[in-house]
Amino acid sequence: MLSTAFELVDSRLLASVSGNWQLALATDWHLTGNRICREWLNSIRGAPGGKLKMTLGLPVGAIMNCCDNSGARNLYIISVKGIGARLNRLPAGGVGDMVMATVKKGKPELRKKVHPAVIVRQSKPWKRTDGVFLYFEDNAGVIVNPKGEMKGSAITGPVGKEAAELWPRIASNSGVVM
Repeated sequence: MLSTAFELVDSRLLASVSGNWQLALATDWHLTGNRICREWLNSIRGAPGGKLKMTLGLPVGAIMNCCDNSGARNLYIISVKGIGARLNRLPAGGVGDMVMATVKKGKPELRKKVHPAVIVRQSKPWKRTDGVFLYFEDNAGVIVNPKGEMKGSAITGPVGKEAAELWPRIASNSGVVM
């Protein structure tokens, strides 16, 4: 576990993570009492901060369309990468999240195997940081390898901006990014 210490010295914030002190202006960070912005703390620790919080619309057990030309038709979500556990809560994913999925309809060589997939559309509305609420007419994903490279070569339909920003190979193969 990383040890963290904070000191506020004449409008300067000194933060130490495992003995490495960094200097920052207190006005640049959201401070409430002794709390500091979690994104900034994670950036000091070296944690990836690429994806913002959003409404998660696809829990474990959801079936989504496969919108690439890999040969799969339906994907069944069996787990979500990077989601911790909470009693009686199903792990859920949103646009841009990597999930582990099985193919329910499609080519026989893809069925009965577990594949990583990325969610590119969800029908549950979510709010972006600019205040816009957005949702798609269906739930859809694409099959990828663990590095994020697509199994297929084309995506049908629009792709959420959150997925395109996180996964460059998906952005390059998509026609419309919303």
